[in-house]
Amino acid sequence: MQSEPDPAHINITILQNILSHIRVYINNFLIFSESSSPYKKINAVISKRGKNI
Repeated sequence: MQSEPDPAHINITILQNILSHIRVYINNFLIFSESSSPYKKINAVISKRGKNI
């Protein structure tokens, strides 16, 4: 029985937290860059045409 948590397990959880934060940051950056790009407008036009059909 260990009274203290395993330091390796602590490091893994810290790394998972950092990776999840990085993933959220990258997703937000991609959303922001897409919203300012012409591809976003093209996709919006295509999706509107698809809804009309």
